[in-house]
Amino acid sequence: MMIDSNPRVAWAEAFETGIRTQAMVSMLEAQTDAHTKKSGRRHTYSDVAMNDRGEDVVLNYTRDQVSASETRSRRGGAGAAHGEDAFPIWQAVKRLEESSPALAAVGHWLSLNDTGAANEYLDDVADTILVRYQMAIGMETWNGYRRARRERVEALIQARMMQDRDNVDGSRPPLQPRAICQSIYGMWGVRIISDNWKQDGWDKTWSLLGDIVSQLESEAMEPIMTATRDANRDMRNFIVRAA
Repeated sequence: MMIDSNPRVAWAEAFETGIRTQAMVSMLEAQTDAHTKKSGRRHTYSDVAMNDRGEDVVLNYTRDQVSASETRSRRGGAGAAHGEDAFPIWQAVKRLEESSPALAAVGHWLSLNDTGAANEYLDDVADTILVRYQMAIGMETWNGYRRARRERVEALIQARMMQDRDNVDGSRPPLQPRAICQSIYGMWGVRIISDNWKQDGWDKTWSLLGDIVSQLESEAMEPIMTATRDANRDMRNFIVRAA
């Protein structure tokens, strides 16, 4: 089964398919050869898993060579791994969590379908966006903001995060100033006058926040896109060999 080319979808699927058990299943198959038969074509497979020290280890095991559709139908059987196709994505995310927790938080926030699970990363992502915003405008400028303007920027960050999280495939129309201001006031009690949107410079702030979120998403999804491309290439090659 091919992994979805949308990295957010691939990320979500990797965390909703029980993929956390894949390393254990691979280890079990490597030790017990659960699919041994005395006849028929055999094929050697390899998985990469993390041991208890966080090191990557290669697990080799042999099972009967079958078609992709037969492999999929076996998942409910003994030794089967639910969602094993998503293992490369889950592993890429775990590596990102180790190398860059901030980017991993961005990916979890944007991708996880469960709102409660995604919200666990909300504050970390908001802080990361704020830091990049401060860097973009300069700390001298930020320090010159009145407290009320800082609060409005922080509220706009939250609103921008919510808009971009909902726009999974890029097809949703962007929020307009009136809707942005209404949502900010309704959710956080922060008042921004939509009629003064351009006059007060909020249009530039909103656009800059969008650029920051887009850049963070690009950085977070880069290893996912690489893992997807490699896994799908391997699957296509396997199907060709098995045909």
